[in-house]
Amino acid sequence: MVTVAGGVEAATGPVQSTMAQPVTDAQPAAEATASPSAPAEREVLERRREVTIKAKGEGGRTRRVTISSGTCSNIGIRRSTNEDTFLNLQEPLFNQHAAKSIQVDPSSPQRSLLAIFDGHKGVECANFCRDRLASNVIAASNFGKPDCLEDILKEAIEKTDKEFLDSNRSLGKSDSAGSTAIVFFMQGDQVAISNTGDSRAVLCRCGHTVPLSKDHNPSLKSEVKRIKENGGMIGYNERDALARSKRNWLCNALFSCCLDLKIGTPYIFPGGIAVSRSMGDLKMKDVNILIATPDVTSFTLMEGDEFIILACDGLWDVIPSEVAVRFIRSFRKSERPDANDPAAAAQALVNCAIGLRSKDNITVQVIYFGYPARGQ
Repeated sequence: MVTVAGGVEAATGPVQSTMAQPVTDAQPAAEATASPSAPAEREVLERRREVTIKAKGEGGRTRRVTISSGTCSNIGIRRSTNEDTFLNLQEPLFNQHAAKSIQVDPSSPQRSLLAIFDGHKGVECANFCRDRLASNVIAASNFGKPDCLEDILKEAIEKTDKEFLDSNRSLGKSDSAGSTAIVFFMQGDQVAISNTGDSRAVLCRCGHTVPLSKDHNPSLKSEVKRIKENGGMIGYNERDALARSKRNWLCNALFSCCLDLKIGTPYIFPGGIAVSRSMGDLKMKDVNILIATPDVTSFTLMEGDEFIILACDGLWDVIPSEVAVRFIRSFRKSERPDANDPAAAAQALVNCAIGLRSKDNITVQVIYFGYPARGQ
C-alpha cells in the first residue's frame, strides 16, 4: 500500500483484468500499436527493451545512458470503452512503422517515439494519430538534423491533424471525433515533448518535479482570448456560456471566482469540449475555435534526469504531478522484484488512480533513464 494524496492509500499490485501480452521490438508494428479499446481488454500492458545511447555527462564528457519504457492503459471503473490509444516505438520498430518510401540512415542516433492520444467522441481520431504520427515525424523537413526536434514535432502534429480533417471532409462529414496528443521524441541525448490538449508530461530531475507541458483548457487566459475572438463561448454549460457571452456581469464575476478556486470544469461552446486545443474536432476547427498547434519544449538529457511520466487526464484529475513523481521514484527505489520495470511502475500508478476513483480512462507511460557506472 502507498499513500498518495490526502492520506488515501492505494494498492500497487496488478489489477485483476485481461491484459495484452508484453510487446517486444521483434514483433510487428501492428501488434505494438494495437488499440486498447476492445471491450474485452480492460487493461493493456506493454514494455520496451532497454536500449543504450551516448549522452553528455559532467564536464562535457560523454556517458552511456540506458532507456527503458512501459505503458499501462486501463478502461477505468466508469467507462464502457477505452478511447485512449498510445504509441511506443524504438528502432528498428520506429523505422518499420514509417512509410516504406522513406529511408532512414541506419547510422543516425538512436531514436524513441512515445505518445498518448486521449480520444473523445469516439476513438477514431486517436487511432488515426497513433497510426500516422511516426511516418509524419520521419517525413518532416528537418528530420535527422540536430537541434531541430521541436520543429519536427510541430510539423508532424499539424500534418497529422490536417490529414485527419481532410479525410473526414472528403467523406462529407460535418464533424468528427477528436483527441489530445502528448508526445515524447528522443534523438541521441536530445528530448522534445509536444502537447496538444490536457494530457501532461513531467520529468523527475534530481528528485524534483519539472513540468514539461501545460494543460490546454478554457481556464488559461491566453486560450480564452483566442476562443472568444473566434466566436466561441465558455461556461459550465451552454446556458451559462450564452449568458457570459452577453456580458452578464454577474455570470462573468461568478465564473471568474470559480476558475480562481478551481471549482468545476469549464467547457467550450458550441461543442461542449473541455480542451482548448485538440487533434480532429472538424466542426470546431472549421470555425477556428479549436487549434491543433502544439506547445513544444526540448532539452538535453543530463545525469540527474531519472524518468519521465506521460499520462492522460484520467491520472492527473486525481493525482498531482508532484505526487506522481514521488510515487514512481519510490517505486523504482523499492525492493520490489519489478522495481526496474517501467511498465510495472506505470501499472502501479494507474492502480492508484483507480483507487482514488478516477472517472476516466487512464493511460500512463513511464520512461526510465539509467546511468551505468564508468567502465561498464
